Amino acid sequence: MIELLQMRGDRIPGKTLCYFSLGLIFFLIVSINPQTVQSQTYVSVFGGLNHTTESDITDKFVVAGVEATARGSLETDNGYVAGLTIGKKFDNISLELELSYRENDLDELTFDSISALGTTIAINLGNVPIEGTQSSRSAMINGWFDLPMDSLTPYVGGGVGISNVNLEVDSIAGAAATFDESDTVFAFQVGAGIKFSVSDSTSIDLGYRFFAAHDPVHDDGVDEVEVDYQNHSAMVRLIFHL
Repeated sequence: MIELLQMRGDRIPGKTLCYFSLGLIFFLIVSINPQTVQSQTYVSVFGGLNHTTESDITDKFVVAGVEATARGSLETDNGYVAGLTIGKKFDNISLELELSYRENDLDELTFDSISALGTTIAINLGNVPIEGTQSSRSAMINGWFDLPMDSLTPYVGGGVGISNVNLEVDSIAGAAATFDESDTVFAFQVGAGIKFSVSDSTSIDLGYRFFAAHDPVHDDGVDEVEVDYQNHSAMVRLIFHL
């Protein structure tokens, strides 16, 4: 039995960050005056540590013709993020296309309650081990604003795009499972970092990203699983200026 991941009330407000990302990208675009700035194309590759936040979870399923709902939380192990970008730099503003992949192994599932017909029929069912993976493939449009210093270049920014989020469950409490479903949804990220040059054509970026996908639903016809997917990523990026 799988469950629906829901964002807790104490999480970072997703809509606020989404609007911030959209507004920032719009501001960066309208700030570019092609008649007064020179552009430079660049490509980059990156990788690093990916931490998926603990998620509330709810699974809707049917038993003997009655719809039941199980609620709890899901924890994952630390995983990884990898990807590439291609973009253009206009003075202190960069606009880019990013393709990325994130993956984390599932760790522990906590059952809080099961309800049906408006009645709670079981509570505090405890923790069980769960095996499988939670992953995403994403395409983002990012905007970054540089704050040049003597030898380092701090930056801030964000991005919006789409993410195909996959939830694969191989076993729950030692019992084999065959759940493997994906959904493609809207996604956004905000981030910051520090860049420094290692040559005239190459820079290294040490960065942080908060990444979230909006309510992916995983439905195999038996279980309907909705996941609020949030990540914190620490990454190293190698930038090649063309």
